[in-house]
Amino acid sequence: MQFRPQIEVVLFCIRIHLYCTMSNPHILIVTLPVQGHINPTLQLAKLLIRAGAHVTFFPSASAGSRMSKSPNLDGLEFATFSDGYDHGLKQGDDVEHFVSQLERLGSQALIELIMAGANEGRPFACLLYGIQFPWVAEVAQSLHSPCLTAVIFPPF
Repeated sequence: MQFRPQIEVVLFCIRIHLYCTMSNPHILIVTLPVQGHINPTLQLAKLLIRAGAHVTFFPSASAGSRMSKSPNLDGLEFATFSDGYDHGLKQGDDVEHFVSQLERLGSQALIELIMAGANEGRPFACLLYGIQFPWVAEVAQSLHSPCLTAVIFPPF
C-alpha cells in the first residue's frame, strides 16, 4: 500500500490523543465521495479498529451506494447523508452547485449525527475529515467536538 506511511502517522497521533482521553473511542470519518479517497480512509478505519476504536464511516449516499463490497467488521458502521446527488455527479452537472450542496446538506447531516451520538450516550471522541471538507471542522467547533484533518493521498 503506497499510502500506508501517511496513515501510520495519522494513526500514531490519534492513538496518543485517544489513549490519553478514553478507552474504546468512537471516531467519525467523513470522506470525499470518490474512490481514491474512500479506499484509503477505509484502510485507516480498519487500523483504528485494530487499535481499539469504534468507527463510523460517513460518506455521501452516492458514495455509499457504490460501496457494495464494504467491509463487514466488528467496530465499523456506516452512516450516509444525501448530498442532493444521490445517484452521483453526472457529466454536465454544475460542480459548484454540487460542492455547495455537499457542504450545506453534509453540515446539517453531520450536526444531526453528532447530536444523535451524544444523545445515545455514544459521543464521538474525534472527527476525522479530508482537507476538502473545511466545513467539517466548523461543525465540530460549533459543537465542541475534537476533530483532525486526515490528509489522504490517493495512490497513483
